[in-house]
Amino acid sequence: MKLENDQVTAAFISELQTTVDAAGIRVLNVRLNDLTYAPEIAQAMLMRQQAMALIDARKTIVEGAVEIVRDAIHRLGNAELHMSDEQREQLISNLLVVICSGERAQPVLQVGPASSGRHRS
Repeated sequence: MKLENDQVTAAFISELQTTVDAAGIRVLNVRLNDLTYAPEIAQAMLMRQQAMALIDARKTIVEGAVEIVRDAIHRLGNAELHMSDEQREQLISNLLVVICSGERAQPVLQVGPASSGRHRS
């Protein structure tokens, strides 16, 4: 076992030395430590890592969604398709929900004039 460890250490030193030669560094020794965590700590660390990855992914999705919506609104304006402020806000809301949602979009077809929330008698 000792001979095997010495061979592994020598291989690590050689590989590392090749990498740092240009900087004028001389590698004298390499030590590997075995870090073993209790299962509950390892599980908690994994959960934290997964949560951080999910947060980063969601931030990226939201940033992309905002850019897509901004571009869509700009292009509609350039195409002279004018909307009221309420229509623009509804479009922005709908696009952000569809783009940021983890679910597939379910199309909704509006039949008849848009309701402003008031009923006519």
